[in-house]
Amino acid sequence: MKASKPVAAILALGLAVLTPASVSAQLPNLRGMGQNLPRSVPGVPNPFGGGASGATAHNPDVFLREGVEATKQMMVAAAVLAQMSRNKNDMASIRERVNAIQVVQDADDLGSYNAAFEEDIDALKANAGSEAELQALYETANRNQRGLMLDAGVNMIRAGLIDAQLVSDFPAMLTAASRNPANVSKLGHLRTLGGLAGTQLNAMRSMIGPVSALLRSQNVDVPDEADLGRARTISL
Repeated sequence: MKASKPVAAILALGLAVLTPASVSAQLPNLRGMGQNLPRSVPGVPNPFGGGASGATAHNPDVFLREGVEATKQMMVAAAVLAQMSRNKNDMASIRERVNAIQVVQDADDLGSYNAAFEEDIDALKANAGSEAELQALYETANRNQRGLMLDAGVNMIRAGLIDAQLVSDFPAMLTAASRNPANVSKLGHLRTLGGLAGTQLNAMRSMIGPVSALLRSQNVDVPDEADLGRARTISL
């Protein structure tokens, strides 16, 4: 199965222009992608309001807040699904890291977890990277483990939608912030989050289909809006 049309459409905003590279290497790509990306996706409500361009393109505080939360949700979702694929009976091994990520408030602090995130995505792709493999993993899980997988899947797709909007808004945000003396101190955080959003989109592209298929197989609605307020709670 493929991701639902609205999900695939909005995620494509970011995926189409990203290259598999480090955060620092992706920043030039993010700065230049504004002219290549549409500002809205027909049929998909703008998750940030503020018209077609989104509030994140104009308000650095909104960009930072939404970026930090989306990054945390993606990292936690990837950690859960990856550990399920490694050893679903040893979820305690990631508890400390998951708990630490969930309380992070600063963009720069999240950067220290990026290497672990990429390792998680690589493990998930290797162990359960296809629809059949992810479904088989779910079928062998117990009730609590299945609930964790579905919660993580919902949050992964939702965070991906938010990341796509952040990547789309990043060039305009960086330009506007650099011209406002009041926001100069935020430029480093904005660059960090722009890079993390790009890294996450690029890393999770191949998991969109399998995760969406798993959710639909269990009659769980695949998110088609980026709404952080409706994210599912992950507790290990």
